[in-house]
Amino acid sequence: MDFRYTKFGISYILGISIFILLSTKFKIYNRILVWIGTISYSLYLFHTIV
Repeated sequence: MDFRYTKFGISYILGISIFILLSTKFKIYNRILVWIGTISYSLYLFHTIV
């Protein structure tokens, strides 16, 4: 068997699963993390203009 892509598939599924869990079930209420998320999202939206 070829296991070259197995670690990438497992990492991909794990990353998507953690994203879904954190965005639906486990809300982040820490003020610093919310602030950092707001800043990073603003920069993400602004980078296409620059």
